Amino acid sequence: MNLRSTVLLLCIVGLGASVAAQSLPLSTPIQTDGEKAYTFVSGVPYARGLHGDLPADLYLPQSKGMHPAVLYIHGGGWSSGSRDQLKRIAVLLANAGYVGVAIDYDLTGQGGTFPVSLIQAKSALRWMRANAATYKIDINRIAVMGSSAGGELAAEVGLTIGRKEYERGDNLEQSSAVAAVAVLNGVLDLTDPAEPAYMVDGYLGGSCKQKPDACHQASPVFLVHPDAPPFFVGHGTADQSVPFQQAQVFVQQLQADHVPVTPVIANGAGHTYWNDNRWFQSNVDALKSFLATSLARH
Repeated sequence: MNLRSTVLLLCIVGLGASVAAQSLPLSTPIQTDGEKAYTFVSGVPYARGLHGDLPADLYLPQSKGMHPAVLYIHGGGWSSGSRDQLKRIAVLLANAGYVGVAIDYDLTGQGGTFPVSLIQAKSALRWMRANAATYKIDINRIAVMGSSAGGELAAEVGLTIGRKEYERGDNLEQSSAVAAVAVLNGVLDLTDPAEPAYMVDGYLGGSCKQKPDACHQASPVFLVHPDAPPFFVGHGTADQSVPFQQAQVFVQQLQADHVPVTPVIANGAGHTYWNDNRWFQSNVDALKSFLATSLARH
């Protein structure tokens, strides 16, 4: 893939509408819980993993009626991390009326090579629909969000809707489709030589050269298609772990297929820009706007 042609990204097109890339400002104020408007439930089993039950943390708005929901997928190079990584965002979105389901999944050291964690993420979505009445989830307004390696998984979830080979486990009568995807500093191209070989090899169970099909199937940039749901793609321009150029290429692919996309650029920010106080609140505000617009379509 020739990356040099994708350096400039000033305006993104989505289904007939022009969406300008948002540049996040510095030093925005941080919101706090304030008057807590949600209930937190920890460690609810959502699926059977390779070594036992997989837990989820739930953020449940206290307001009446059915709510839109977000599945949160943590990063950590597929080899580390935990379900509380995106808690700061989940808290604010729960206070805004979004049910949050933050999951653990089997890591590479536990045998979680591709596509194990993708299958488990889809299991979580089916579990959410199977338990929608209990947790007041509007099954037509479910989004997925992930950071770094979790961003890869979130993008994969959104780009493989209807792929039966990734549907295994319980609640198979339920759909694992999502209405919107938010990718925060996501790994989007495993063929990028800038990606650490140990991380990619651990996830694939071998190198991209040894496992070319798995490498491409695990790289969202190669899976973009016109029927994909709307995407939020946020990235820091100074990210030393996942190059900003990956986000640029991915957004350009979405543009080419006329998929609605909201690109958000954190100028000068590094990896996990969204958790840096200089960009945190403005990123949450952008996410709220994206989710309100994208989920309103359903």
